[in-house]
Amino acid sequence: MNLPPGTRLRSLTAHGDRRGWLVEAFRAEWEPDVAGAQVNVSSSAPGVLRGSHVHGRHTDYFVLASGAATVGLKDLRRASPAFGRTWLVGLEAQRPEALIVPAGVLHGLYFPVQSLLVSIESETYDPTEEIRCRWDDPQLAIPWPFRDPILSDNDRRAGAFAEAMRALEPWQASFRIPAPG
Repeated sequence: MNLPPGTRLRSLTAHGDRRGWLVEAFRAEWEPDVAGAQVNVSSSAPGVLRGSHVHGRHTDYFVLASGAATVGLKDLRRASPAFGRTWLVGLEAQRPEALIVPAGVLHGLYFPVQSLLVSIESETYDPTEEIRCRWDDPQLAIPWPFRDPILSDNDRRAGAFAEAMRALEPWQASFRIPAPG
């Protein structure tokens, strides 16, 4: 799958037996840019959308422990060859994968079924570098597969896409865009 530069989908292996399964979800040597400064586990009811938002500094590493998610992405890094493009990525716990989302790539996670998400962040949470955007802003243009998601109060109060781009401007020069290949 072609994703924004630096955004990766890593296949993981489930090791199962009669008791269930174990998945190695993260190893520091796999993702040296994700130091694992904070680990979160979130439970989401069917119909929940978390985001859309973008980080100025940190990388997110997402693994579904149960359920399914549709992740909307938009590359907001002006220096990226994929600047302005959007993607939808499907994640399913039965098909273990990790989605790595670098700073400057806007993302939102929609859960069509009850789900558990494990998130590893390269830096501890800092609300000053999390920039929210209305999920349904026409300029965001992510082709979400729903009409009326369940949102947090913060996501419901999110501003317009143009406001998010202005707020992201101070970080634009610091985004690392990996070379293709």
